[in-house]
Amino acid sequence: RFPIYRNANRLVVEIEHAVRHFPKYHKYTLGSEIRQTAYDLLIAITYAINHKNSRYKAPKKAHDLSEVLKIKIHLAKQITNLQFKTFEILARFAIDISKQCKAWQHQRQHERNNVK
Repeated sequence: RFPIYRNANRLVVEIEHAVRHFPKYHKYTLGSEIRQTAYDLLIAITYAINHKNSRYKAPKKAHDLSEVLKIKIHLAKQITNLQFKTFEILARFAIDISKQCKAWQHQRQHERNNVK
C-alpha cells in the first residue's frame, strides 16, 4: 500500500548485501553507519505510516535521513570498492525515497494548511 515503505525495505536489504563486500576497515565504520541510517530511515517511514498524530513531523525526519544516506552512499562509492552497478541501485533507491518523502511532506503541509 505504501511504495515508500517497500522501497525503504528494499534499500535496507540492498545495503546489507553491499556492505558485505566492503573492505574490513570500512565494513565496520562507514558500512555500519550506512546500515544504521538505512534502518533509521525505515523506522521513521514506518512510524509516519502507523502514527497519524506524527504524520507532519515524521516525513521531514525521513527526508532528512534519506539525504544523509545519499551522502554516505556517495562516500562509500569514493572510498570503497563498491561496484558501479551496486552504487547505482543504492543511489536510485535513496533518491526515489528522498523524492517520495519530500512529496509526502508537501502533501501533509497542504493538508495542515487546509485544516486551519
